Amino acid sequence: MDGIDAVLLETDGIHHVRPLGSLYLNYDPLFHILLKSLEYAVNQTQGNLDKARNSYEDYLKQYLTHALLLKQEQLKQQLTMLQKYLVKQKLSLRFDDIVEHSTILHTKVSLALLNKLQRKPNDIDVIGYHGQTLYHHPKNNLTIQVGNARTLAQRIQTSVVYDFRTNDIENGGQGAPLVPLFHQTLTTRDNLTPAAIFNCGGISNISIITGNTLDDVIAFDIGPGNGLLDRFVKIKTQGKFQIDENAQFAKQGTVHQTVLQTLYEQSCIVDGDNFFRKQPPKSLDIMSFHLPEAVLALNLSDGCATLAEFSAQLMAESLKVAPIPMKHIILAGGGWQNPAILHAFKRHINNNFHTSHIATANDIGWDTQTLEAQAFAFLAVRHLKQLPLSTPKTTGVKAPLSGGKLIKSNSR
Repeated sequence: MDGIDAVLLETDGIHHVRPLGSLYLNYDPLFHILLKSLEYAVNQTQGNLDKARNSYEDYLKQYLTHALLLKQEQLKQQLTMLQKYLVKQKLSLRFDDIVEHSTILHTKVSLALLNKLQRKPNDIDVIGYHGQTLYHHPKNNLTIQVGNARTLAQRIQTSVVYDFRTNDIENGGQGAPLVPLFHQTLTTRDNLTPAAIFNCGGISNISIITGNTLDDVIAFDIGPGNGLLDRFVKIKTQGKFQIDENAQFAKQGTVHQTVLQTLYEQSCIVDGDNFFRKQPPKSLDIMSFHLPEAVLALNLSDGCATLAEFSAQLMAESLKVAPIPMKHIILAGGGWQNPAILHAFKRHINNNFHTSHIATANDIGWDTQTLEAQAFAFLAVRHLKQLPLSTPKTTGVKAPLSGGKLIKSNSR
C-alpha cells in the first residue's frame, strides 16, 4: 500500500513479454493510513464489507489506537491531519469514498503514463487492474480486492480485467500466488530454467520453475517478507518511521534466537494451524501475521535484526521443496532493499544449498519495481484468451483454471 505501479506491456499472454515504459505514483502518507485503516476495518469484521462500511470511523480510530499505538493527544492530531487531507481531496470520511479515490489515483497514473509515452487510450487493448487487497481468507471462500473497475474503464475508455482471484478460490484454490506463470514465461524466454524466484514484499512467496509446461511450476506464499518488520517499526516509533530503511536499525541489533523460535511458533496461526508447518500450495493475508509479546519486548534494533533474520530463514528454507537443484535464484520485490534480509538470506542459501547464481531481478534485466504490474497485464491478456492463470501446483485449484472478470469500454 505504498503506491501504484503502472506499466505498458506488449504481450501475447504466452511467450512474448516486452515492457514499453512505466510510472510510479507514491501515496501520500495520510492516504496510506486511510488505506491501512480500511484493511483493518475489513479484517475486524472478518470480511463483512457492510459492517466495515457502517462503522468505518470507529475502526479508523481503533486502527490509530491499537495498530499505531497513538496516545490520546497524538490521536487527535492525526485525526485532524486526516480530516484536512480529505477536505483538500474533496472527500468525506467514508469507506467507499476512500476506495473511489484509490481508483481515481489509478486512473491518473495510467493516463500520465500514456502521456509520458506519447500514447492514447485507443492504443491499449486491455488494462489488468488488480485493485487493493483488504482481506484474503481462502478457507472461507473469500478474497477482497477493492477498486472500481467500471470507473477505470469509463475514464480511460479501455476494457478492464479485474477480480483475478475469486474464480480460483471458488474452485478450491488458494487464490494466490498468481504471478508464477508470468515468472515461467520470463525464465523460459531468458533461458534461466531451472530457477527459483523469491518475491519479497509484505508477504514473501516463491515460484519454482523446472520446465516450460503448466506442471513445471510450484508456487506458494512463504511468510512475512518485510510485513512484520514494517509493523514492528511503526509500533516502536509510533509511526515516525514506516520501514527500517537500509536496515538502519537492524544493523545495530542482535538476533535473539529464543525470540526467533517464538516467531516460528506463534507469529502465524491460521485457522488454528501453524502456517509454517502446512504443506504447499498455501497462501496468506498480511493480517495473518502476529507480533508476539516476546518480540514487542525487544528494543527497536534487536527486534529489527531478529525479524529480518526470521524472514530470511523462512525464505531460504522454502527452497527445500524444489524437486531438483536450482540453477538460478532470482530476487524480486522491494523487501530485498533491506540489506539485513538480503545478507541473511544469502548466508542461509550458501550454507545449505548448491546453486550457481543468486541475482536480483534487476541484475538479469527484469524490472523488479514493475514486475507485478507487468504480471497482471500479462494475466489480463490470458483472461481474454481464456488461458489458465493458476494450476494445482500454484494455488491448489483442482485443474488449470482461467480467472478474472471483464468490463468492456463503451468505445469498443
